[in-house]
Amino acid sequence: MFTQRGRSAADKQRLYRALADHLDQAGVGGQELFVSYVENSPEDWSFGFGRAQYVDGELPIPG
Repeated sequence: MFTQRGRSAADKQRLYRALADHLDQAGVGGQELFVSYVENSPEDWSFGFGRAQYVDGELPIPG
């Protein structure tokens, strides 16, 4: 999972719990879930065309 910086440890824990709960409802056990949560900055994203759209202002920075 890739996202921009800014979420607290508590927010991340809630996300992990929600993922596990939803997968459990679908019959997938919690031991089968592995989450890698990577944070970075707006300049680390490009959605094509050789530009960093958050940096050049084409897209608003989330949050």
